[in-house]
Order: sequence, then C-alpha cells, then structure tokens
Amino acid sequence: MKETFCGFQFKKMFFIALIMLTAFSLSGIVDFILAARLFDDNAMAAVNLVTPIFLS
Repeated sequence: MKETFCGFQFKKMFFIALIMLTAFSLSGIVDFILAARLFDDNAMAAVNLVTPIFLS
C-alpha cells in the first residue's frame, strides 16, 4: 500500500511532538528535584504553584 503525503507528515510530526512532550515533562521533574534538594520545601511549593500559570 502506498503511503500518502498526509500519512507521512502525521508520523513525522507525531514522533517530534512525542519527543518534545517527553523532554518538557523531564525538565519539570528535574526542576522539582533541584528546587527540593538545593533550596527548601518552600521552593518546591513555589515551583508547584507557578507551574500552572506558566503552562496556561
């Protein structure tokens, strides 16, 4: 079966979006870990409060 242009583009963009979603999630996890270890529990709470504002 011959693959169409739209099917090819969808697969290409899907994997790129999946990689970006994984990278963004990992950066959030790393931010939480660094805030908790380097500063204090209050810093982790502050990051947790600002994250929904940052994402909207």
